[in-house]
Amino acid sequence: MQASLLQVDVTAILEKLDDGTAFQRRVWQAIAQIPSGSVMSYQDLAHKVASGARAVANACGANPLPILIPCHRVVAARGLGGFTQGSPEGLAIKQWLLQHEGVNDGYRLAS
Repeated sequence: MQASLLQVDVTAILEKLDDGTAFQRRVWQAIAQIPSGSVMSYQDLAHKVASGARAVANACGANPLPILIPCHRVVAARGLGGFTQGSPEGLAIKQWLLQHEGVNDGYRLAS
C-alpha cells in the first residue's frame, strides 16, 4: 500500500475532482503538500490558505479522499484533534496513521 500511495499524483486527482467548494479544494491541495512523516497545525494551515482554523477543520471533515488527501497530518495545537470521519475510533486511526509514517508525539511540524 505504501509504495502505491507514494506514486499517486494527488494534484492531478484534485484537478479532476468535482467534489467540494473552491475553498475546500484549496485546503485539500495545501494538505496534499504536507510530507509524509510531518504534521501541520490547523492554525498554520489556516494561515497558509488565508482563512480560519475552523474553516480548515470543516474542509478536512469534507475530505472525499482520506489518506490520499492526508487530513490525518493536520493536528490541533495541543494534540491530535479532529479526524473522526464519523467513527468513534477516529483519533485512534489518526494516531496509527501518523505513527505508521514515523511521527511520534513530538510532532515534526511542516512549514
